[in-house]
Amino acid sequence: MRKGLIACIIDDDTIYQFTMKAILTKMACFKEIYIFNDGEEAIDYLSSHAQEPEKIPDLVLLDIDMPVLDGFQFMEQYEILLPQLKKTATIYMSSSSLDPKDIVKANKIENIKEYLIKPIEESKLAAMVRQIENTVK
Repeated sequence: MRKGLIACIIDDDTIYQFTMKAILTKMACFKEIYIFNDGEEAIDYLSSHAQEPEKIPDLVLLDIDMPVLDGFQFMEQYEILLPQLKKTATIYMSSSSLDPKDIVKANKIENIKEYLIKPIEESKLAAMVRQIENTVK
């Protein structure tokens, strides 16, 4: 894996943030790992850097249940912002929710690559990163 990707963790769980950042850092292919506590913080960041592809994440791990803007509300705002972005992210919704309604809803959103149940296995994460690397080469 080559260093140069950007990851973004959008989740209000500080333990999950810490754990995922540690796993992603260990992969040694990310030059930046952004952490946002809610969807609004992430949308604000993306809006202010829409024209800077070098600051837009390649990988987004998006939680559902967060304050301010939850994962689904984030996706609504992201899809409005998408035409302005100079680069698009690969977004994985990662949640501990096993509710079939959440899974069906997430799978209907075109810009969500996959719905993942937490915790995400390191091998699954590595496979996701390899796939992203192959698309950004």
